This record gives sequence, structure tokens and C-alpha cells, in this order.
Amino acid sequence: MQAELQAEYPELDIHILGINQPENIGQGGETLIASISTLPVVQDDTTANIWPSWGGIWRDVYILDHHNEV
Repeated sequence: MQAELQAEYPELDIHILGINQPENIGQGGETLIASISTLPVVQDDTTANIWPSWGGIWRDVYILDHHNEV
């Protein structure tokens, strides 16, 4: 999908990434994602607190603007 978006909208700086929940650290999710995708993945933790600050729900999709605002 990343390549398709870049090809169709080269004027836009579109990036797709995933966020792995803190409670999934060490449960194989990181390895699974790396084996099936080239998608960059951020491993959230209790320090970064990304997932709860976004109000993340499993398999959510957020589209952000150039200011990282939804």
C-alpha cells in the first residue's frame, strides 16, 4: 500500500507505520509483523505511551496531516 500511495500521490509525503502495544512486547508480534510485512513498526512501551495517548483500539487506522494531527 505504501508503494501504491507514493506512486499515485508523489506530491504527498505519505508514510504508513504500525504501533505494537506495550503488552505485546516479547509475545512474538514483532517477529510476526517483520516476517509478513516491510511496514515500519514502533514498539510502544510505558515510557512512550503512544497507544493510550491516541486512544488506540486493536487494528485502528489513523490518518494524520503534516502536523501529526488526526
